[in-house]
Amino acid sequence: MIDPKRVESTFLDLVQLDSPSKFEAPVAQYCLHALQTIPGCTAWIDDTAPLSGSDTGNVRAFLPGSKPVTLYLTAHMDNVEPCRGVKPVIRDGVVYSDGTTVLGGDDKGGIAAIIEAVRGLSQSDEPRASVGVLLTVQEEVGLFGSKSLPDDFFHGETVLVCDGDSKPGIVDVGAPYHYTFKAEFRGVASHAGVAPEAGRSAIQMAAWAISQMKLGRLENGASANVGKVSGGSANNVIPASCIVTGECRSLDGDIARGTMESMEAILQEAAARFGGTVDSQWTLEYEGFRYADDDPAVLRILDAARSLGLTAGTEVSGGGTDANILSAKGARPLVLGAGMTDIHSTKESIALADIVDLARLLEACALSW
Repeated sequence: MIDPKRVESTFLDLVQLDSPSKFEAPVAQYCLHALQTIPGCTAWIDDTAPLSGSDTGNVRAFLPGSKPVTLYLTAHMDNVEPCRGVKPVIRDGVVYSDGTTVLGGDDKGGIAAIIEAVRGLSQSDEPRASVGVLLTVQEEVGLFGSKSLPDDFFHGETVLVCDGDSKPGIVDVGAPYHYTFKAEFRGVASHAGVAPEAGRSAIQMAAWAISQMKLGRLENGASANVGKVSGGSANNVIPASCIVTGECRSLDGDIARGTMESMEAILQEAAARFGGTVDSQWTLEYEGFRYADDDPAVLRILDAARSLGLTAGTEVSGGGTDANILSAKGARPLVLGAGMTDIHSTKESIALADIVDLARLLEACALSW
């Protein structure tokens, strides 16, 4: 049975615990204690801290059920800065920060819902799936908590990732492949007034490359962006170096790779055009995934949402979450809307009713799985 007052208390406790990326230990200890006090639930902190670089490992828990299947529930414990000294303010059932920090509903709303769902399930006598809990570190800065798990951690289990920015009842059924790049253009330094002919401007190379790239939302549904440009030393020196960073994404792996190759070709052409060189490094940050709207797991979640009176539906996301990494480790992840609003800003908020609804949905899924 889900207790709204208990949900509120847990959430307010969590957001007042500082947990910037790499420093999630206070939240991990709180979650560990909360899960260990649930009858029948076993909880522990794993040994992945040396791999992730955080001051704690991921929090894991297991609540055995009567059905021969395990449903995993996951959220992340870290917040983006500024996230220290959060002072929650409640207005008309919606929680905000005092405006000087983020709130931390991303993803402590998901954590509070998971803890409450496990509490509720432990009190139920109905047949249900076993429930595994995974609360990760460093999601915000590179998904390092989930990356630190063994490659064969999952064996086809469904994982409900409680980290969507839509309302509870909405399921993200797809997320993109994501490539990033760092390119350093190298030219020749020279005095800009005395001997400009002797110079080869690395900034000019970078500028031409950026002007030739198709950026923003592309016709094939992919997206591309240049996020940072840095170079040069003084106005009277032709710059010998310029560094450009950027990315591209697509739900389709072939389109993502094609976009990457197109951007790389432009980088190389720019260097050659202006007499320089470019050293570019591309990284696949994570692989994408896509489920059909009529996938049995999707339909089961939507049915559970409708049974609770929630508006049910599917979306695809342009961003990445732990789901992208867990998919590559053998899971079948689906991202659930958690009700968070204006995330990564000091205007962030979340309705307490949405955290309660997410807890109810997780409970209903475990009972019907």
